Amino acid sequence: MAKSKKKRQQDFQKVKLKVGKKLKKADNVTNASFRTRGIQISQQLKTGDASQPSTKKKQNITDLFSQCRHYSTSVRVEAVNGLKELITTNPELVHSHLSDILERVAELLTDKDSIVRQGAIRVFKFMLPLVSEKHISPFFSLLCAHLCCAMTHIYDDIQVGSLAVLDLLLENYPRLMIYKSSQVLSNFIEQISRQQGQGQSKRSLSTNPNSATSSVKWRSSVLNRLQKFLSAILKFQGASTEGTCVSDDLEMSATSNDVTFTPDEVMSVQTFPAYIRNQWVMPGFVVSSSISKDADGKADILNGKFPEFAATLMPLMLECWVESAPSKDTNKTSGGNLLSGDNVGMMYNILQVTQLLWECINALSTEESGGTLGHGQYLKEFEQHFMASFPYSVNTRASTKGKGKKQQADNVQVSAEILNLTICNIMTHFIGERSTSQRQSHDPAWLPMVTKYLNDFLRGKYGTAGVGQSARTVVNILERLVARGHVRGPVLGIVTEVYNRFQAANISSTEKKVYMQFFADTMLADHTQFISPQLKTKFLHSLPELLPLCTKENSEITSLVINTIKKAACQRCSGLLDRELFNRVGQQWYDPQQDVITRLTSEDQRSLICLLYYVPDIGIELTKILVSLARCPDISANLVSFMIQVLQNRFLRSDMRPEEATVHIGFLTNLLLGVSRSEIDSIAEVDNSAQCPTMGGYNIVKNSVIDSENIADFERQSFIVEVVCTSVQQFYNTDQVVEVMFGFIEKTLENASGVPLQLAFGICKFAESLACMPSTVVFLISTLCVSLVSHLVTWQHSNNQNAIKVMLELGCNLLLKTPGGVENLFTEAKDRFSKDISMDMVILIMKTVMLFLTEGRQQCMRSRPECVQTLLDIHTSLQTYLTQHKTLVPTEAEKLFSNFSYLVSCVK
Repeated sequence: MAKSKKKRQQDFQKVKLKVGKKLKKADNVTNASFRTRGIQISQQLKTGDASQPSTKKKQNITDLFSQCRHYSTSVRVEAVNGLKELITTNPELVHSHLSDILERVAELLTDKDSIVRQGAIRVFKFMLPLVSEKHISPFFSLLCAHLCCAMTHIYDDIQVGSLAVLDLLLENYPRLMIYKSSQVLSNFIEQISRQQGQGQSKRSLSTNPNSATSSVKWRSSVLNRLQKFLSAILKFQGASTEGTCVSDDLEMSATSNDVTFTPDEVMSVQTFPAYIRNQWVMPGFVVSSSISKDADGKADILNGKFPEFAATLMPLMLECWVESAPSKDTNKTSGGNLLSGDNVGMMYNILQVTQLLWECINALSTEESGGTLGHGQYLKEFEQHFMASFPYSVNTRASTKGKGKKQQADNVQVSAEILNLTICNIMTHFIGERSTSQRQSHDPAWLPMVTKYLNDFLRGKYGTAGVGQSARTVVNILERLVARGHVRGPVLGIVTEVYNRFQAANISSTEKKVYMQFFADTMLADHTQFISPQLKTKFLHSLPELLPLCTKENSEITSLVINTIKKAACQRCSGLLDRELFNRVGQQWYDPQQDVITRLTSEDQRSLICLLYYVPDIGIELTKILVSLARCPDISANLVSFMIQVLQNRFLRSDMRPEEATVHIGFLTNLLLGVSRSEIDSIAEVDNSAQCPTMGGYNIVKNSVIDSENIADFERQSFIVEVVCTSVQQFYNTDQVVEVMFGFIEKTLENASGVPLQLAFGICKFAESLACMPSTVVFLISTLCVSLVSHLVTWQHSNNQNAIKVMLELGCNLLLKTPGGVENLFTEAKDRFSKDISMDMVILIMKTVMLFLTEGRQQCMRSRPECVQTLLDIHTSLQTYLTQHKTLVPTEAEKLFSNFSYLVSCVK
């Protein structure tokens, strides 16, 4: 059916659109929209070696290096934490990847996010103690460059973080830091100040109201680090930098900086990244140190412009002082010079930096630039600012009100006493820096304030809590007052109070050592006008009693006490080593049972032995102690030799009394014998060899000198005997001394049940050293030699064969030297056959005579016909005895007789 006319017109009618309505899409429009989803395949992109150490998230160190530069903060944080985890569990990675770790982590010190910077600092805090100064030296310029960028950054929080890095570098590499002082020191000024105008050199303190840290706290933190830096300069100035730039594994030339790398060698430090080493064509590169040194090998601090740095810094610190110090109006209203806990730390840091600047300039000064602070140009400013409200006190109640415990501990770090003492220490540098007219008129007005405060401080007026810790500062102030000759009356009172503190201080405290050093340097120097005679006597008389306590409680001041006593004794100080005091105290120094001298170092032992030269009287009791000391195994033979020389020089003095001369000879004789009279019988009782057959009139017994476990004892005793023999030759009346010594020896051997081997050796060695033997002791020596040789000839299985050989040779040679010695030996052997004789004695006779006939002594026998005849008689007696007892003769005796017969035929 056809459409009507009305409907046909509606198909071509124009649609009227209303405002705000969208046009309806046509029915044939195609929808072209689509959706997508991401697929993460991070694990498939890993190209690293699976055998490498990795973190808990399966990331190795190469992955972490790449993530350290990622644009995402969270990725950088994970990378830093991963590095910390990886080097904690695998510390060897620090050395193998040192270059990359330092490069990546140092870049993060200026990261815009605080959490990343803190992570980088934690990595440095762990790894820097693992790396030596020598290994990190090639990369230290890189670290300093990033540190300087952080210290001068436009963001305050980055500057705050840089101070933590500075602390780590100063703690681990202080010497390298001072060699970079030209880069670092100027940044301290930039952190707390700004230039007043463009192109002007004058600077003023900078403030930032938007900073989270107050200006006082920030400047105090900066000055605290500057104080540490200057302390490092004073400590390590002049230290050599040789050997700090390369690894031990690098093969260095003695005169060149060429470094040779071996391709297959595993380097302990990654000096260059691997991709650079793979591109090398030549085998060597030159590693030059960036450390700045002068001709003497010392660090060039600020390239010689340190005084200019100090001149720029001093006005800024005075401005900081004015900000922190109480105003005059505040003093009037508060009734005192009270400081808040927030400002006292700042003021103390200013004073410490000022003091260190002074010392650094004095240490680094030259003729052109020396002593900027040493000419008194800041005296007026210091007097105006430092002494205006002196002395200061801290208002701890106001400073800790409404704050937590942690903040209280941070604020109240410095006491008012330490602050005031530091001011006194600085101001006393200016004593003597005034003009001639001022010096002639009067002392400065502030000097009585300093002396009064110091006196009150030592008396405990401000409490005793910090008196001991401030001993070094007190001594520094007092030394300047004494050295420059000011205010004698107050100085006498201060010295007295210091002595009271010295007496009351604990023996193991640092305060005791500091005050001891002061008195040791002052009382025996040229400044005795400041020391009363009574105080000097008290101090010197306290030293002998102090020495035993020092060796037990504080060995650090032991050397100081000994050297002070020695110096005072050389100066003949009255009463120091008087007879009563020394007998009561001094003798126990040398008693080995008191453990005084045995605890000392070898140098201190020699110094203590030197005091024997100045002792007023060496009696019998002290001699017995010295003998026991010489026999103590804990005392070296060299020290015993030194003691003998000291006493010998004392003996050779012109003022030696006869009684003491006798005591000295007795001392030498006791050292010669090696054992006392009471020990002789005890050794004989426990020695089994006393039952062995022997010839001569003495029964030789062994002791520890010949045991296999005490071989060193023989060498020690032999050395001491030689020293004694040399000392005897130094006497101008040697013959009389020898007679006295042999009289003592004969008295010792009288009625002795046995002669210890050590004693017999000493007597024979002494007799051998004599040019002319007294006729009264010839029989004694020959008899003792026969007993010694016949006793030792049977010792064939001893481990100390060297000692036995030496003593046998000594006995045989001494028999030849002694008149009638050989005759005595042969006569003793011949007379044995006239009595009942055992087979053991026969064997002993053959061994003894055969020993004497060897070692070239046969020629001497030919010149003595009577000895040859006696020898033939012995041979006949031996032959007769062996024939009569043929059935009882052992094989050893037959062999010995055969050899004996051959030696006798050679002598005929």
